[in-house]
Amino acid sequence: MAVVDRLLDRLSRSLAALSAISLIVVALILVFDVVHRNVSGRSVAGAFELVETIVVMIAFLGIMHAERSRTNVRITFVTDRMPARIVAIARLTGAVVTLVVAAWFTVGTWTTAAASTARGEFTQGLVAYPTWPAKLIIAFGFTALTMQVAADLVVRVRDLASAGDLAPAADPASALRHL
Repeated sequence: MAVVDRLLDRLSRSLAALSAISLIVVALILVFDVVHRNVSGRSVAGAFELVETIVVMIAFLGIMHAERSRTNVRITFVTDRMPARIVAIARLTGAVVTLVVAAWFTVGTWTTAAASTARGEFTQGLVAYPTWPAKLIIAFGFTALTMQVAADLVVRVRDLASAGDLAPAADPASALRHL
């Protein structure tokens, strides 16, 4: 399991780095567009469409890392007051539901991305811009998220089955290293 954890960690960090770089690229495009508009009186053709695709990269390439690092929004005021075994069961149930939904989104987005790629979809605007790359990025992001949630589920099952402290690991990703 440690090998899987290392691979997921590398993937998560790589995707997060690409997401961060994408954010910088968006900022540069927007600055260039504003300067160009102030100098020439018009925006750069296609800048808006390009930024739309890059924003998809920012969100969906970073989603696995957000789940892995536990920086997604979490509300724990109820589970903080529950017995450890109930918390472990609740978190295991949540992980199963999350895995089912993430897997469903993964299948759906890959289906949509494949159809979009096969058709060679483009936007209809000032500049015809391909939409299929964004759809592939969304599908890949959901695939990465699903892999992370599946790995977390293994930790949740182990937490529930363990004879000792049944409180879920604060960081399921780090707990994978000890399996």
